[in-house]
Parts: sequence; structure tokens; C-alpha cells
Amino acid sequence: EDLVDPVADIAPADELNCNISEIQLNANNSSIGSSFVYQWQAPSGTSIVSGGDGLTPIVNQTGNYTLTVINQSNGCVESTNVTVSGDFVAPQAEATVNDILDCVTESLSLFGNGSSTGPNISYQWSGSSILDGANGLSPLVNAPGNYTLVVTDQNNGCTAETLVTVDSNEDVPTLIDLVIDPPLCDGENGAAAVLSVVG
Repeated sequence: EDLVDPVADIAPADELNCNISEIQLNANNSSIGSSFVYQWQAPSGTSIVSGGDGLTPIVNQTGNYTLTVINQSNGCVESTNVTVSGDFVAPQAEATVNDILDCVTESLSLFGNGSSTGPNISYQWSGSSILDGANGLSPLVNAPGNYTLVVTDQNNGCTAETLVTVDSNEDVPTLIDLVIDPPLCDGENGAAAVLSVVG
């Protein structure tokens, strides 16, 4: 009499993350043949995306997945499970500006200090006018407006973004009150003093 249990075996699963929304489970080392039936059970509240009656189903949720292999010729059953984990931790994005644009300050630096750092972290600034450093933590800009910093963790594809506004003082002098003291004699120096500036 054949009372040998079937083999139920699942390879370690890949990890889900912000880049990988679906993975394929692999149970190809389980018993194979026309007399075997396969049943997958997904974590509570979720379901198998496709292939739930085969050995390589597609899944898109974290949690424990159970495979049950049934040998229809003898009624023996064997089950095993695999855990699908996920990494969805977003990096930190912070941006500040410590100055304004005006007639004297024609360009200034933005600062991404406080954002996540490391070899797996990348930065991308966008906005009105970036002169240099769009892929670093301190870009140089020369126009007012909103600037967005997007921080990406290359390991899991997760991103975070923040916005900083660059202001400008566009007022120009409209009235200058001067006192001029001309030289008394040829060859001597005179003087001029600014009493007030309007604008």
C-alpha cells in the first residue's frame, strides 16, 4: 500500500519593496505529476495574484504563504510555508534656505542637511533655476521660486520629497538723499554722504 507523503518544498522568497511590487514563489522541488494537486493559502486578508493551483504563484503581499500538496492516488497530504518580507522604509528628506536673493546676493545655496545619507542614497533637486549641484545636498540657485528635493534609497526604491521656497527682494532704490561737499580748491578732494535711501 502506497502511504508515502508527497514532498512540499518552497525556496526562500525574494523581498517586496518600492521597486518590486510582485514576486514569484518557487515550489518546483515539490512532488510533480498528474496525481498531485497544489493549494496555496495567502496571508489573512490577501490573495494569490495568479497561479494559485501551481508551483510558481505570483504574490504581492508580505506574510506567510502555505503550500499544500495532495497526492490524489493515496490521499496523503503535505504542507509547508514560506515568509515573504518587505522593505518599504522611506528615506528622510529635509531642505532649508538661509538667505534671499537681491541686488547683492545674486545666487545662493540650498541645504539638504538632515536628509538621509549613505552610499545607497541619491538626491535630485528640481526648480526654477539650478546652476550647479542638482544631485547633491547643496545646490546653487539663482532664481526665486519653489525647489523640490527628492531623496531615493537605491536599495529599496523608496523615495521622500520636500519643498523649499527661495524668496527675493526685488525693491530697487527710487530716491537717494545725498549731501555733497565740493572741494574748496582745485586739486583737493571733496566728499559725498548718503543720508537716506528710499526703496
